[in-house]
Amino acid sequence: MIELALSAEDLHSTRFAYSPLVELATSYRVLKDADLQPHVDRWEEAAVRSLHGLEFPYLEMLIPGCGYVPDFLTPTPTRTDLTIEGELQKLLNMPTSIIQASMQTMIARLGDSEDRQQYLIYPHEMIACLVEDLRLYWQRA
Repeated sequence: MIELALSAEDLHSTRFAYSPLVELATSYRVLKDADLQPHVDRWEEAAVRSLHGLEFPYLEMLIPGCGYVPDFLTPTPTRTDLTIEGELQKLLNMPTSIIQASMQTMIARLGDSEDRQQYLIYPHEMIACLVEDLRLYWQRA
């Protein structure tokens, strides 16, 4: 028998619902480093073919091969009927303070860059561009 000891905070952070946005972010990271999930070889091959020639610059700057991914790309699902379009709309309506706080965390953990600064200076404009990357990636991968 397996026994898990969870604090109230652990339990609060546990996800029992599906999030298309979390799946998208996770799959993008796997494509960047296929060794992370060797059991997805067939999916990876199909996704690489489908994405051939496409670039996702706004997604690329937020999902490194390892390390921190901004919290706004990995939201805790609060319902079980989430759709990618619903999550993209939520992202477009994200408060500036949340975008900037996540980017400040990313900068603190992974270093500063001109691209990351753009998310601090123009958060909603960058998110709008990111959403277009996310939508195209979702449709093709």
